[in-house]
Amino acid sequence: MKKLIAMLMVIAMMVGLVACGSSEPDPNAGKYIAVTATALGMTLPIEDVLEGETWIELKNGGKGTLCLDGDSFSLKWVLEGEDITITIQGEDSYGTLEDGAITVDLMDLGCEYRFELEG
Repeated sequence: MKKLIAMLMVIAMMVGLVACGSSEPDPNAGKYIAVTATALGMTLPIEDVLEGETWIELKNGGKGTLCLDGDSFSLKWVLEGEDITITIQGEDSYGTLEDGAITVDLMDLGCEYRFELEG
């Protein structure tokens, strides 16, 4: 009888672990491609500002990758309403995520980038 109860408990725990691991994907996850940069009141196409690839990939669980002018960095992100905080190497950058576009001043450099969801 004890073995049967122990076996049932093991099965119940395994089902519980499987259920926890099957979370739904974040609807904001995806690759956002840089399209413009704005500084000193001027907005320019990203190609006129940076030569290399520039994009942000938001992944499930608040993690992601930033590729800035061809250099890649790991990031963490948090979304509260439309306000997004992107943390890169311990530095917080603040912006918005709305209508499939991220607008953010990365690393508070005074240049606001606009990224649009790929596809």
